[in-house]
Amino acid sequence: MARPRGFIVLYRVHKGTDRAAMTRFLRELRGYEDRSHYGEYVYRRAGLLDRFPHVKLIRGALIVRREDAEDLVKFLERYAEVHVREVFLNEEDERALGLR
Repeated sequence: MARPRGFIVLYRVHKGTDRAAMTRFLRELRGYEDRSHYGEYVYRRAGLLDRFPHVKLIRGALIVRREDAEDLVKFLERYAEVHVREVFLNEEDERALGLR
C-alpha cells in the first residue's frame, strides 16, 4: 500500500533582507506574543503556520500536507527562494500532519 505523500518546502530568505523585514516575515510565518503597554495583558497573534499542521525539520525546512503546500509557498515566495518536492511520509510525520 502506498504511503500518503506530503510536500517538503525548503526556503532561504532573500540575501540582503534587513532586520525589520526579517522580523515581519517571522511574525507573519510563526506568529508572536503581543503585550499591552505595561505588560498586563499578553495576546497571541497567530501566524500562517498556526493555520495547519506541519513538521519543522530544521531552519528553512517544513513538511506540510498536499492541500496546505500552495498557500505556504505563495506566502514564502514574497520573502524567500523556495523549493518544493513531494515526499513519502513516515508514520511520525503522518501523525503530526493529522493523516493518521
